[in-house]
Amino acid sequence: MKKEKRKKRITGTGRVLAELENSKCPGSTPENLRTQGGRKFLCERNVLRVLEGRLRNWNRRENAMNYVDELILWRREEKRKEQYSTLEEGVYMNGETLTFGRKDILGVMEIMLPDEWKQMPEKFAKIKYPSEFRPGIILTSTDLEVNMGFTVFPQKIPDGTAGKIVEHMQAVIHRSNPDYPMLGRGKLEKTGGSWFAFRSHALDSDLYNMMMVMSLDGKMLQGIFNCPYKDYRQWEKVALKMWESIIGGMEYESNKITNRAF
Repeated sequence: MKKEKRKKRITGTGRVLAELENSKCPGSTPENLRTQGGRKFLCERNVLRVLEGRLRNWNRRENAMNYVDELILWRREEKRKEQYSTLEEGVYMNGETLTFGRKDILGVMEIMLPDEWKQMPEKFAKIKYPSEFRPGIILTSTDLEVNMGFTVFPQKIPDGTAGKIVEHMQAVIHRSNPDYPMLGRGKLEKTGGSWFAFRSHALDSDLYNMMMVMSLDGKMLQGIFNCPYKDYRQWEKVALKMWESIIGGMEYESNKITNRAF
C-alpha cells in the first residue's frame, strides 16, 4: 500500500508568495511573482493585507508571551512579599529585602529600624525641616527619601489621651493647610499610641506624612514619618510596625546595654 505523500509545508517567503498568488490581484501570476521584475505586478492593497495579518498574529503571540512573563514575575514578587513581611524576618519591597534591628533612640527608648538607616546629618535636616521645631532626632534611608523622627516632650500625658492629642494636631494641620488631604487616623494596639496621615505638596513630588503620639514613661513621645507619596502603600504598614515595636521603661533599661545607639 502506497503511503500518501505529505503536502510540503510552505513557510517564510514562500508562504507569503502563496498567499499573494491566491489573492486574485491582477497580474500576480506565479510567473510574475517569481521573476525578478514581478514585484511591479503586485497589488499594494493585498501585499499590505497579507503582511498586516502576519504582523497581527505575531504581535498576539508576543503579547501573550510578555503577559506570561509578567505574571510569573508578579507571582514571584508576591511570594517574596509574603515570605518577608515582618520586622524580625525582613520586609521585601522594591526588589530587595530590608533587614531590621533594635536601635536606641535619645537614650529613652528602643525601636526596630532598617539596618541601612542612619541619622540624618544636621545640614540636610535644616534643609528638609527648616522649622526650629524639627524632631529631636531624624533617621533616614540612604537616599534621604524615607524619614522617621522623634521628639520627647517633658509634659506628662495620662494614658488613653493620645487619641485626643492626635485629633487636635490633625485639626491644626488641616486648618493651616486646607489643601492637604487628610488620609486617615488609627491606633497603635501594642504601644497605646494614636496616629494620623495626610498628603503634602513639595516642589518635585507629593509626600505621604504620618504623625504619632504615645505616652513614654508618662512623657509625650511624638513621631513623624514621611516618604514619596507614590510609595506610601508599601511603607505605611512598615512604619506602623516600627512604631508598634517601641519599648521604654524597665524593658528598655534591661536591653539598652546590648543595642547600638545612634
